Parts: sequence; C-alpha cells; structure tokens
Amino acid sequence: MNLIRKDIAIRYNHFSVDRNIKKEPLLDLVLSEFTGYKCYKYETNMSVVNIYYGFNEWESKYFGINSITLYFIDFNTNKFSIIYEAIQSLITELNECFNRSLIITFEVPSEDNKLIQLLNLLGFRSVETRLHLLNNDLNNFNFKHFSTRNANMQDISNLKRVASLMRNIYDRFHSDLSFDKGKADDYLSTYIENSINGFADIVIVPDEIGLPSDSFLTANIYKQYWDKFDYPISKMVLSAVSSETNKGWYIKLITEMTYRLKEMGAKSIFATTQSTNIPVLVTWEKLGYRIGRTTHVLTYNSKMVEKLNEY
Repeated sequence: MNLIRKDIAIRYNHFSVDRNIKKEPLLDLVLSEFTGYKCYKYETNMSVVNIYYGFNEWESKYFGINSITLYFIDFNTNKFSIIYEAIQSLITELNECFNRSLIITFEVPSEDNKLIQLLNLLGFRSVETRLHLLNNDLNNFNFKHFSTRNANMQDISNLKRVASLMRNIYDRFHSDLSFDKGKADDYLSTYIENSINGFADIVIVPDEIGLPSDSFLTANIYKQYWDKFDYPISKMVLSAVSSETNKGWYIKLITEMTYRLKEMGAKSIFATTQSTNIPVLVTWEKLGYRIGRTTHVLTYNSKMVEKLNEY
C-alpha cells in the first residue's frame, strides 16, 4: 500500500501525540492498520481519492443505527471539488446500501483543516473536540501517593452505576443529537464492565477504609508496541468519579496510575479529554501533562433533519 499524504496520515494515529516516536515505525503501524479497512476508490481525470472506512458492528447493534467509521482520506489532487465529489459519492453509495439510515463518524486531526471544511459542506457536524495530553518527563514525576487497588468482578455493578450517573455531556455519545442519552449512559456502563473483564490492561479504584470505591480509572499498557517504537508509551483511557462520595479522587487516580505505568517501564503516558472540560485539563496540567495533539470528531447523520423534531 502506498499513501500519498503520509505525514498527515501519521497524525491520525493516537500515538503521534508524542513526537519522540520516530515516523518510520509509526507509518508502518498506520499502513498495517489501513490494510484491514475497506477502501473506496474514486478516480477522475488522473486524480485519485482513496477513502478508508469500516462498519462498526458492535456500536450499530447497541444503538440500533448503522454506524460507519471513516479512518483516512488520501488524495493526489489539489482540486477540492474532486475530493468533495469523492466523499459525496461514498455517502450516496452508503445511503443506498443502508436505506438512508446511517451515521458516519470521522475523527480528524486539526492539521487537516481544509478537509474539515469540506466535510462541513457535506453535512458533517462537529460533536466533540478532543485534547490529547501527554507526560514524557516521568523521571520528574514526584507527587504524593494514594491508596488504590485493582478493580475486580465484585466492583462491576457499582462501577457501572457510577459510569452511568457521572454523565459527560460533551463526549461524543452525549453531545451528538444522533444518540439516545439514556443509551449513551448505559454504553459507558458496558464499557467499564468490559474493561474489568479484560478490555483494559489495568483498572484501579480507591482503597481507603470507610471510603466506597465509587470511582475508577482504566489504562492500556501497549507493551506490544514498545519494541516496534523503541519507546515505551502507555495510555489512560476512561474514568468516572462520584462527586458525592469520592470527591477529589480524580487527581489521586491519575497520580497513582502514572506511578503504576512508570513502574512497569513506560517513559511516556497519554490520555484524551474534551476541550470543554477545563477543570479536568487543569488537573492534568498540575501533574505535568501537556497538550500534544488535537482532533475533531465529526458526524454525518442521514436523517439529521428528522432527528431535530425530537428535540
């Protein structure tokens, strides 16, 4: 596989948050991932546009709508009218295939600004702006320790409750008018259950006498990539903290997870939050984390006009 827009393709990968990772192994990872996606090829007048996409089966079943994910759009032309036509052609084909009942999601890095403008013209809406934070100065990470433990099967029912109650109105599933908010709450509950059952490498909760474990933080070590990158990098993924019973534990969980990943050998740790979540951003900054990447989540809903009648 040959990509035309190699440099920008790298920025679509979440590991590009840390510029210490060399381009060659990161591009190899991008190429290997793209081989598993469908490719819609549009050609006209020596111009080629390749759109990489896939069908999100689990999400489709859960929300009851055909969910398509775009991963990357590659092209060899400067004529944006051709790129526009290519995307429109794919949308038309997908609408015909799914009887005009689908949602298309595309997470685009800020560097691909002109493509974002084209997508807006085609009816894609911005539903979330993500800040990707990292700390690759872990040798100087020196903060107070707190008592935590690994979550277990007995924690699942309680943590599912916490995940559903602590709604983040600015994440993709809650901000997008396409999704039922109750189902979005339950989606996060299901996510933490799957995380404890092995989807995440680590899930930690508070471990203090007399304090309910009404908060959690998950992480993926990503050790399978360390040799490939010659750089040990890990990621914190999902968290929820009860504001009533575990107030103040968000920063404590991040602190302890940072220590855990560092002790396992990580030299860099990254995470994602919404640009609207200023208190969370301030918390990460207190612990030495900084912004390394910004992306925008855009969605296209074939029945958006009809959906507006529900609001």
